[in-house]
Amino acid sequence: MKVVELSSFTRNILTLVSGTVLAQALPIMVSPILTRIYSPEEFGILALYMAVISVFSSIATARYELAVILPKKESDSLAIVILCLLVSIFIGLVLFVLILIWGADFSKAVGNPELSNWLYWAPLTVVLVAVYNTLRYYNNRFDNFKNVASSAVWKSLVMTLVNLVYGLVKKGAAGLIIGFSLSFLAGSVNLSRTLKKVSKDLKAVTRGRVKAMAMRYSEFPKFSAPSILTNVIAMNANNVFTSFMFNVKTLGFYSFCNQILGAPVSVISQSVSQAFLNEAKKSKESYGDAQAIFKATVKKLFLISTPIFLLVFFFSELLFAFFFGEEWSVAGTYARILTPLFWARFIVVPVSIATSVFEQERQIFIWQIGFLIISLALFGITFSLKLEVLTFLKLYSLVLTIHYFILLWVLNKVVRPKF
Repeated sequence: MKVVELSSFTRNILTLVSGTVLAQALPIMVSPILTRIYSPEEFGILALYMAVISVFSSIATARYELAVILPKKESDSLAIVILCLLVSIFIGLVLFVLILIWGADFSKAVGNPELSNWLYWAPLTVVLVAVYNTLRYYNNRFDNFKNVASSAVWKSLVMTLVNLVYGLVKKGAAGLIIGFSLSFLAGSVNLSRTLKKVSKDLKAVTRGRVKAMAMRYSEFPKFSAPSILTNVIAMNANNVFTSFMFNVKTLGFYSFCNQILGAPVSVISQSVSQAFLNEAKKSKESYGDAQAIFKATVKKLFLISTPIFLLVFFFSELLFAFFFGEEWSVAGTYARILTPLFWARFIVVPVSIATSVFEQERQIFIWQIGFLIISLALFGITFSLKLEVLTFLKLYSLVLTIHYFILLWVLNKVVRPKF
């Protein structure tokens, strides 16, 4: 009978989650202040800026960061780190050219001309996000979960302080955008300490080794990069569509709802995903599958999330109005409607990394294409029928919740023993 040791896995999850809970607690704690400093329109501008960053940062490393933990040789892993940095600089330059040509037109199309001035900072932010993500996976290679957790805290602390201080001194969305960008710099500085321990291996990395690693793990840019890009476009297209179809104030309410519910879900899921990645890799090497750790992880996520999201579903409007001001009860209404979707993401996203462990990127890519097609279809239906925002969100939440659980079924097949 096959036995999987879960104690170290649980310990790693608790280490990561403890740091990320603190990291997410900081901005949530100051949110009642931020909602009285910044308007819904300014949160909407931030949402559009983050949409641009999300799209380009998702492919800024060509997804090679997922391969950082895989090589046995340390020099090979560091070659991938350097590869990620080089690719991110190239993507940043491409984005800068695109902004020079179409930045102003894009800002006008989404009804936010003010956004065009901030888009010139987007390439730098994209590189910072890429560096942070790469170093996070490199620390994960050494099971350095404490460092990953502390970096999340530093990242959150810097963002929170900049949001508050800048917002009190000067009006506008500047404090939100600058705080968001600098947070990745702070997190990267914290994570980079690990590189000091491998300075000798770093010096041994050659151009030929970088090229060899690019070829060895070419599956990631071929399938994982298009897959995640498709998903990020689908998810962030909603921000652009909301601003275009409705208005920037509605986008502000929607993005704030995503910040309060989505950010904790994203970061905690990310922490579980990092721990699951290592354990799934070990299980695959030892037994040829990862079904036991997959089922245990899904069960834990279900038990943790269900009571929390039930509370959100029944009391979100009251809570938003009480903590953030009566005006923000609208965001609470959006949160109630989107609760099933956030719940499904919380359970499914952490274990979706299994496709990387088993080199089944095509499976997730097909699902992501479906995600994009569904999203575009929903946008088209809303536009043609001129649906109200609440009707659109109900339809969006229902259909995509089902789609996430289809992914869970696919993942269960991926991790099964192959006979």
